[in-house]
Amino acid sequence: MPSRGNAFCTVEITALTLRPKTSSPCSSVIWPNESMPPPRVGAAFHTHMPNATELSMVEGEPLVRAGQTALKFYGRVAVDENYNGLALDEREGERIAAVLGDKDILFMRSHGVMVCAPNIAEAWDDLYYLERAAEVQLKAMSSGRKLLPVSPKIALQAARQIREGDPESARMHLESIRRVLDRQEPEYRN
Repeated sequence: MPSRGNAFCTVEITALTLRPKTSSPCSSVIWPNESMPPPRVGAAFHTHMPNATELSMVEGEPLVRAGQTALKFYGRVAVDENYNGLALDEREGERIAAVLGDKDILFMRSHGVMVCAPNIAEAWDDLYYLERAAEVQLKAMSSGRKLLPVSPKIALQAARQIREGDPESARMHLESIRRVLDRQEPEYRN
């Protein structure tokens, strides 16, 4: 069984701290100029995690408001319906940024997801819980039974409750992962 640090590393995260610019060609294409990303975005994670990516590949809304963890993202998700290959052209970056709009989570059809947040801790926390929500939804879908969404009114209420303490909770979540890595795989800091 892999250590927690190894399990964490297999997520294959590409973290982009968006100010200052990174050296990743895709990151400079996704937000090619200073007007993007929006000021509210301090960090973006783009991943191909298995569960969230699987939801980007099926018909309909990728994330259904059927489970409590999914409600953390209620009203925060955009879907890019147009997979155009690798984002190596500035026009593609402008298109992706326009699709994201004022949302924090972008499901990119046939590709993966991007999570945007004010800082790395909140982006990591959202990414972690997005993958958990996707995992639970896929397990429920595998039953062959229809998903039972929570009403929009309750979903909105729950989303507000969940998000209320998010900045501090996210900070503590990331710190807990760092403590595990410090103990089990201290070389990650190199």
